[in-house]
Amino acid sequence: MSLRGITESNYDAVINLKVKEGQRRFLVSNHYSLEQAKIHKDYMPMTIYEEEELVGFLMYCLHPDEYHYLIVRFMIDERYQSKGLGAEAMKQLLQYMKEEKNQKMVYISFEPDNEQARRLYKRLGFQPVHSEWVEEEVLYRIRF
Repeated sequence: MSLRGITESNYDAVINLKVKEGQRRFLVSNHYSLEQAKIHKDYMPMTIYEEEELVGFLMYCLHPDEYHYLIVRFMIDERYQSKGLGAEAMKQLLQYMKEEKNQKMVYISFEPDNEQARRLYKRLGFQPVHSEWVEEEVLYRIRF
């Protein structure tokens, strides 16, 4: 498992990644996310590879005012779900965040009825928090 940058050679494949039909309402498209990253220079889009196979996409930022990370997008393609790849990718991302900037907190938000995300994040150690910055979503945080 490796996290890699977006390149000219994987850009189209990233755009074509899809979650299962019942999950599509939880996420904006990867194309939209990549467009956001062009405008928000602090957004860091990354690909998720299992060996040489593209299996997912994520995007995060180091919050400029609060000194913590925010995971903005996280998805595993429908063909690769339920194989532990999402958990492994998230563990790698969290380890990177912990080591790279020595941050103490990471936040992630998700739709209240996205039970698969809730279970994954809880299993990884995230805890629910109340915040004014996230409306109509659940906000979770992990402290290192």
